[in-house]
Amino acid sequence: MSDRVAVRAWLLLTKGDAQRLEGNRDEARTQYELGHQADPGSTLGQQATLRLARTNFEMREFAQAVSDVSGLLAALQVPEIRVAALLLQGSPASPGMAGG
Repeated sequence: MSDRVAVRAWLLLTKGDAQRLEGNRDEARTQYELGHQADPGSTLGQQATLRLARTNFEMREFAQAVSDVSGLLAALQVPEIRVAALLLQGSPASPGMAGG
């Protein structure tokens, strides 16, 4: 992974966070998707996918959140990301999400 790719992924992730804090969830989702695409196999890319899934969940896009989390769990990732993804997957807010 080049430094340039990592910086791009980090910037997109940060832009997504800023958009989410301002209440622009659709734009946040776009930035998280781009962050994942910029460096999909890295920890930053996995963080972007997790944040995308959380944002989809908050927007009640449960099927998409399940898809995001399932892809994340299928990939190798750091334990903290895996735990967060498992918690999101089993969240009681949507019965359809439990168990993937």
